[in-house]
Amino acid sequence: MKSLKNILVLMCSLLLLSASCKKEKSKNPIDDLPPATQTGANTFGCLVNGKAFLPKGSGLGGPILLTQYVYDNGIYTLYISAFNKINNNHKTISIEIKNIVLSNNTINILNNDSIKRGEYYTINSSLIDSYKTNSTNTGKLIVTYWDYNKGIISGTFSFDAVNATGEKVEIREGRFDVKL
Repeated sequence: MKSLKNILVLMCSLLLLSASCKKEKSKNPIDDLPPATQTGANTFGCLVNGKAFLPKGSGLGGPILLTQYVYDNGIYTLYISAFNKINNNHKTISIEIKNIVLSNNTINILNNDSIKRGEYYTINSSLIDSYKTNSTNTGKLIVTYWDYNKGIISGTFSFDAVNATGEKVEIREGRFDVKL
């Protein structure tokens, strides 16, 4: 009788254990992105073809999140770059907007290689693939908060970019909150 009781306890334990090991439903990748804040939290994130992209690892020997607002020869330029490095796979998202005067709720169309552009790079074992916005594959960056005195800029972005063979990458739900 004791062995029957032990077998029943063992079977119930195994049943409970197997029920607790069931896979959770996959969560929405947008849940992995940082919240959209306006405090200078130095955050950045977006979805690349539906998968979360966050700065991580080492930015090829530099910072993993780089932002600058510079004035040179009468032109203001905003640079935002984020790096993700896992093992030998490097990924970079870069946005550059020249001739910009920052203010709240400014919408900038990303559609050009030299003035307003969005880019996505991958480097795998020294193979570089570059995706860029152009007149057909465009996007936008919206400055949602700008505080000159505190040096805080926050915003959202999204864009489509293509490589030399016409392959497209979709950058969506982008957000950043940085101190310059």
